[in-house]
Amino acid sequence: MKAFKRGIAEAGKPSKLSVVAANRKPFTTLNATLKHDQPWTA
Repeated sequence: MKAFKRGIAEAGKPSKLSVVAANRKPFTTLNATLKHDQPWTA
């Protein structure tokens, strides 16, 4: 997650946006995993 957040920040995005995106990413991954009936792999 740190690398993901750092990448957003280095792209010149606002700090708050990087925090929100980093916190949202696991939920997006989980939703896609459940939608396609795949096992969770972290």
